Amino acid sequence: MKNFTFLLSFAALIIFSDSLSAQTVLFEENFDDGSAADRWSVTTNDGTNNLDFAFDYITSGIEAAPNGGGNCLKLESNTDEANTTPSIIVVTPTDETFSGNYIISFDMWMNYGTSGTTEYSYFGVKNLTDQTGAQFKITGDNGATNDFNAFVDGSLISTDEAGVYYNSSRNGLDYNAFYDGADPAFEWLEVVLEVSASTVVFKLNGNVAITAPATTVNGNLVLGYEDLFSSYGGVDAYILFDNIKVIEDVSTGIKTKQLETFTMYPNPANEILNIVVENRSKFELLNSIGQVIISKVIEGGNNVIELGNLKGGFYIAKVTNEAGQSQTRKVLVKK
Repeated sequence: MKNFTFLLSFAALIIFSDSLSAQTVLFEENFDDGSAADRWSVTTNDGTNNLDFAFDYITSGIEAAPNGGGNCLKLESNTDEANTTPSIIVVTPTDETFSGNYIISFDMWMNYGTSGTTEYSYFGVKNLTDQTGAQFKITGDNGATNDFNAFVDGSLISTDEAGVYYNSSRNGLDYNAFYDGADPAFEWLEVVLEVSASTVVFKLNGNVAITAPATTVNGNLVLGYEDLFSSYGGVDAYILFDNIKVIEDVSTGIKTKQLETFTMYPNPANEILNIVVENRSKFELLNSIGQVIISKVIEGGNNVIELGNLKGGFYIAKVTNEAGQSQTRKVLVKK
């Protein structure tokens, strides 16, 4: 009976591994080797815009990104108070074009100086030849009516495929439920863009934020930072991108379930942490510099994670399902 149980468990691990390996990586960037500037192209207009392809955010006091810590891309706009104008800075992977069904994912951190900021993060898919595609903009402070915006073929659209308006209330569904704080700034956000022949689905921390119609899926990834006005956001206004990945979205023939938001308690934790998931998943606990401290396969239901040997501080709890989709939560361990 034990041998039979072992074989079943081993087979389940093989299926779990195969479902991950079947996803072909089309592009990947974590900015850690110091040479990322050679792999990216930069477009900038008027204004005093800055960028750093090897910004060490850990030494600046920012916690590790959900998918690994280290260097990242930092973008700033209108950095000179005496010389401000509506401006944007955009980067794209050099000589890359993605087509078919694919998934873009990255970690994003937004900072702002004062509430009511006019700076927006900018990301999406664009055909750099005819400028078609779908892009999204969000502010860090939720201080404007249109904090979440979508553009298709260069034009702002007012509703998505589900008839949802792009603003802070989202037709009664509050965007604040998508992140931990009162606004999306000063914390890491996991962004996913699911690109298909008809739509580009923008997900924030696993939640569908905007579903934009797509007239083309052949294009390149665009990341940027924009100030819509002639304003100065101060030294605290910037955006960070890290752990960028583009994978081919193919069916493996293995039936998998979408990752549901996992339950975690208590938080703060002391000796144990309970992780509740619906299906078999992988659990990881990362420290503030992105090192994996605990890694184990967990089953559907309640799973007890022992924390007895950990030092006090903030950690990232990460759960990844058999389809390779992840959710993260911050947890405070008190000793």
